Amino acid sequence: MRILLIHNKYKQAGGENAFSKRKANLLSTMGISLSKLVLNNSTIKLLWTNPSRTEVIYNPATASELRHKIVHFVPTLFTFIILFP
Repeated sequence: MRILLIHNKYKQAGGENAFSKRKANLLSTMGISLSKLVLNNSTIKLLWTNPSRTEVIYNPATASELRHKIVHFVPTLFTFIILFP
């Protein structure tokens, strides 16, 4: 089994970040092939600072990065932790 773990970290560390690390460690110790795509919401500018920015809803750079991971790792399963900031 090949699992792609996708996680969006908060600006301030919280329980979700700790959970993501524990989940990745558990899957790895079970011998599961794991690849991670970890993003950070500190890269997202506040929507109200520039309302014309659509990257809050769709980010072409992130979509490209995800596509690259999928094509090269070929996961059989995805696990998502915090999709949206």
